Amino acid sequence: MPSSLPVMARAPTFSYPDQDGRPLTNEDLLDHVWVADFIYTRCTTACPILSARMMMVQRKVADSSVRFVSFSVDPDHDSLPVLKRYAARWTSDESRWRLLHTNKKTLRGLAAGLLAVAEPTGDPRDPFVHSNTFLLVDQAGFIRGEYRSDDPSEVDRLSDDIRLLLGATEAKAERSAASPDSTATGERLFVELGCQGCHSQAKIARPLGGVFGSVVTLEDGRTVEANEAYLRESILAPGEKVVRGYPGTMPSYAGQLSDAQLTLLVDYLESLRGAPAKAERVRAVDPVCKMEISAGPDTARAEYEGRTYYFCGAPCRRRFARDPGKYARP
Repeated sequence: MPSSLPVMARAPTFSYPDQDGRPLTNEDLLDHVWVADFIYTRCTTACPILSARMMMVQRKVADSSVRFVSFSVDPDHDSLPVLKRYAARWTSDESRWRLLHTNKKTLRGLAAGLLAVAEPTGDPRDPFVHSNTFLLVDQAGFIRGEYRSDDPSEVDRLSDDIRLLLGATEAKAERSAASPDSTATGERLFVELGCQGCHSQAKIARPLGGVFGSVVTLEDGRTVEANEAYLRESILAPGEKVVRGYPGTMPSYAGQLSDAQLTLLVDYLESLRGAPAKAERVRAVDPVCKMEISAGPDTARAEYEGRTYYFCGAPCRRRFARDPGKYARP
């Protein structure tokens, strides 16, 4: 048995389809080192952390033989298309990440076999309780480690233990994620780090389009300008300034990026533009026909004695223009 890691249990048997409809079994994973976790796509608490950390480990350990397996605990909702869309939010390369559509009959036994918990709660606001850990499985199908996803040191240890199972020496260890990369771009880093996985979902994290230069209200009521220093701090120490209305669950990327990569990422965030602002509209009543309308820049209007009047269309505006005193409010 390779390495000095303890043998905790044998991984259970399973057979489930992945996000592309391809079946995956425990036997398919023999001869591969693999990492497992339990998630569901509607989750806004532990699961984004699990997926973000999963992206970190994938980036740290580039060996193409390593597999990453996420078991959905919500098979009724997490259909194959839903899992496919979820994967695409987090990474542009799903070749090593298999998101599996489980079933309710076998889910509990599967989780227990992987030293984890996956149970429905009956609470629609928080429908499932499940472990927030990663399980490391060796080439022979034995569980060799358990790692908390909310502890950065545990995630680093997982990366090291994967290399240990692979038999990597210091000389041939995987390139550190913080090493310089001449091909890196800010946009590529944004995708590789899984940033878009959270920031594309407003209920999980603030959308980043147009954030640079804006004023941000923090959880403690302070306001700060989202300048370059703020963006850097938010990436390296996100818990220092948590934005009001969002959970403070973003992981730190300290030690994951070189100074050059951090600069590229911040430059990319500064370049993002927000969605075009929606034209402001007001409720108004056409003074001629008395119709209630939603008035905006494209609405027919007229000025009379310092007041703006809005109309349902050109005919009412023409009638008003012929005798504004008749229709104007006193």
